[in-house]
Amino acid sequence: MNIAVIGAGMSGLAIANMLKDAGNDVIVFEKDSRPGGMMKCDIIKGCLFHRTGGHVFNTKREDVLEWFWKHFNVEKEFIKASRNSSVVFEGMDNVPYPIENHMYCFEDHIQKKFIADLLKIARGGR
Repeated sequence: MNIAVIGAGMSGLAIANMLKDAGNDVIVFEKDSRPGGMMKCDIIKGCLFHRTGGHVFNTKREDVLEWFWKHFNVEKEFIKASRNSSVVFEGMDNVPYPIENHMYCFEDHIQKKFIADLLKIARGGR
């Protein structure tokens, strides 16, 4: 079967590889000059620079982690960087990031508003 995959980000490359391994003819279309999608990073003046986001890979599935990491030489192909991100919100300094994982840092009325906003968004509201 001939299959076209749009985008050479992590998901596009992963599914293209799986489809190819299953015996399909696969072509990947990417608008950028190099693959990587949202995980693409550059080294600028010796510093790791994340152009868009998705600069971390998270999953709770061990089989996905095993599949992902077997494709890389971690010591040679990855740059280890310490991260200390925080958010300033309504006069509160150093709320850890991502903010949704640290709602307990906020007063009850802010937590309730945050949850209400998330529920509204999930229901299709704005």
